[in-house]
Amino acid sequence: MKLDQKVARSEISDRVEEAWDTLKRLPDRERGLLIARGQQWPVMLYTAAEHAAWKPMRSRRPPPTSRQIDRMHEVLGWLLELAKQNTDFFKAVWLCCAERKKPAEAAKVIGCHRETVRIWRDNGLARVAEIRTWRHVA
Repeated sequence: MKLDQKVARSEISDRVEEAWDTLKRLPDRERGLLIARGQQWPVMLYTAAEHAAWKPMRSRRPPPTSRQIDRMHEVLGWLLELAKQNTDFFKAVWLCCAERKKPAEAAKVIGCHRETVRIWRDNGLARVAEIRTWRHVA
């Protein structure tokens, strides 16, 4: 395998992971409605004992920027084209790259051997590299 192919696969894998992260951070319409309703309640004063009993809040990352959303749409286009060509390759790429599952974990989800998932992932990333270069040429 050429070094360029390894670099392309690594870059595509990183982009798929970034797209998954961006997708998770998109604003949730229902969350906004709940926050708006919560602001109608009167302000509560808490004692020091009540503050001590609280569990630390998990901070939420900021919503994605428009550039990140554009990059996510580009990657989702690649993955949609891959899914049209071969759904097994798509599943392997999504589980291994986006959700960062090991091939053995992804194999349990898909229902095949881990080596098969690894091969599908590599072939899927190679196909996405072809799709990507094809779209840049066109």
